[in-house]
Amino acid sequence: MKRCLLSALVLALLALACSFPSSVREAQAPENARSSDTQPSQGGPAGLDPGTVGELNGLTLVYVPEGCFDMGSSEEEIAQAMQACVSIYEGAPFPCDTSQYEREGPQHEVCLEPFWIGQTEVTNRQYAACVEAGACDPPVERTYYDDPAFSDHPVTNVPWLSAAAYAAWAGGRLPTEAEWEYAARGRQARVYPWGDTFEKGDLNYCDVNCDVYFWADTSFDDGYALTAPDGTYVAGSSWVGALDMSGNVWEWVSSLFKEYPYDANDGREDPGAAGERVLRGGAFDLSYIDLRSAMRYTLPAGGTCRGYGFRIAADREAVTVRED
Repeated sequence: MKRCLLSALVLALLALACSFPSSVREAQAPENARSSDTQPSQGGPAGLDPGTVGELNGLTLVYVPEGCFDMGSSEEEIAQAMQACVSIYEGAPFPCDTSQYEREGPQHEVCLEPFWIGQTEVTNRQYAACVEAGACDPPVERTYYDDPAFSDHPVTNVPWLSAAAYAAWAGGRLPTEAEWEYAARGRQARVYPWGDTFEKGDLNYCDVNCDVYFWADTSFDDGYALTAPDGTYVAGSSWVGALDMSGNVWEWVSSLFKEYPYDANDGREDPGAAGERVLRGGAFDLSYIDLRSAMRYTLPAGGTCRGYGFRIAADREAVTVRED
């Protein structure tokens, strides 16, 4: 399947432990999951600025105000991504699949109501509390999950159902694909969460420590060969203060993969529907071109791998503003 080239070929080449389990615990879809995106309302918690910090059952979230933005990439941006990918894959054992970038278009306006999104990705320690409560299955591959040194690193090797189960258990939900991109890019539709230029020191990406040799950036050391602890790269925060939205781990969102324009009423936000789910943000083993905030990746809902995690979201009234 062409659009799974990054995972299927690269990870097979490196003999990585990716899994597609035949069954996982059935997740109870969050009751407050948004079924549609509407035009911005006049409401919202009074006086809250973008990035206001809130708390939901011990998790830190940041406030994303209502607004409209251009979702996806323009034809020019898609062409630039294709060209960059071809260049990056020179010397690789297989060519760049440029068609994967076509899924970022057409660029279109999406308007959203206020919501909250996790300031960071869910960690091994946080996810373990759900496992201990009997509401979540443990990760399919547990090496780093069971290692105390990785307790504050993002949990990985969890399928979509497990991510949705955790979000519901915590009192929230997974963000929609549109919400995730808006929280990362803002009204200005930045290329990366911090701006339009790739900044090597602002994220965990495929640097000198990376095992994907043909696109590794050997000129820089971001400090980590695999995942980094949550919140390591403060300078890479988005316009609302969300951290690690580029690199570190891919993040499951609630949405099924469907072609653009994004329409929350076309079935893509049905938690019980069959099909591939979307991941966003890229991971520690990818190059700059696949860490753009418009990049879309898909995987069967039961799929897992070393670089797949998630963060939660919540409706505007579900979160308590932190006063400290």
